[in-house]
Amino acid sequence: MKSFITIIASALMSIFTINVANATVKTVSNNVNTPGQYSTLAGAITYAGSGDTIYLTPSPITYGDIRISNSHLTIIGGGYNNPATQDNLTTIVGNIWISGNNSYFTCSGLQVTNVYYDNYTNYNQSSYITISLCNISGYLSIGGSNWVVQNCIIADLRIGFGQSNSVYSLQNAISNTAVRNNIVTGAVTGIPFLSQNYFYHNIFEGHINNLSNCTFNDNIFFYSDLANSTGQSNCVFNNNGVYSGNASAELNYMSANGNISNNNVSSSISPIFNNSVSSAQNFAGLLNYDWTIVSGAPENNTATDGTDMGIYGGSFPMPYYSGFPTNQNFTGTTQIPQMVYMNIPTPSVGIGQPLINVEFIARKQK
Repeated sequence: MKSFITIIASALMSIFTINVANATVKTVSNNVNTPGQYSTLAGAITYAGSGDTIYLTPSPITYGDIRISNSHLTIIGGGYNNPATQDNLTTIVGNIWISGNNSYFTCSGLQVTNVYYDNYTNYNQSSYITISLCNISGYLSIGGSNWVVQNCIIADLRIGFGQSNSVYSLQNAISNTAVRNNIVTGAVTGIPFLSQNYFYHNIFEGHINNLSNCTFNDNIFFYSDLANSTGQSNCVFNNNGVYSGNASAELNYMSANGNISNNNVSSSISPIFNNSVSSAQNFAGLLNYDWTIVSGAPENNTATDGTDMGIYGGSFPMPYYSGFPTNQNFTGTTQIPQMVYMNIPTPSVGIGQPLINVEFIARKQK
């Protein structure tokens, strides 16, 4: 019999609604082989209430663009890279537009084109937004205070912008945002109205532009050409690692423009990672490498919290499976158990005939 394809936690993906303090779980699938309560994500969002959770089944088809105006909404997908699953399907959405005044929106386990702050008529912020375990192939635009961005791969990170630089920037101070344990393959760009934002345990491969009053702890600037960044002031750099052909200039930049710099290091060990990575990598390239730190490297156990610098240190490390192929350590799968293989060898059993054995394999992210 045809093997069943990957689904997210069959008990959670079955067609029923769980009521917990008036919140509900809604299932969405545009894959005909794994039907859900809704066939479109937009439809599920329309009928979602405060505190609801939406589960998106992996599918070969994108769920398209979505606009989030609901507060207290959670969207959970099946991951952005699933090479160990039966059919390798991922959960794909287009652009996510987060409206001003929105709060407590959470999404994880998604392949996303762009995440935009969406408010063309005023400068209201979106607050308490959490984005985790996503691969964002375009822009992630942080549009308010108290955002958390963690365990993501991001092509371009912007703080305080709308759809583009030409669209409204926020004119109120953005504060208390935590960007931690991510890989940012492009630039990080901000606006002047920033106050007490924190960047911990990331790998940065691009410039850091126009940021002020930010704290950078325990990051690795990997071929980021930090020395050619512009417009940065009053930032604090503690226990960061620099690896590039211009490391001394990058270390000096951390102390320029009113910035404070303490205990930052440049690597004398090559490579600093457990693969020989000789240049910055895009999403497809970084899947081929192990980004854990080499024992004895300056970045090994020298972060401000005593762990490694980079994405596998700190309290929120990027999920890692020791012994797995490197491309299975960037999956975007969440803590919810996910079926990776199921097989029913025969479609039916006659009366009085022996029962069949069903093979079922599942795993969850650490």
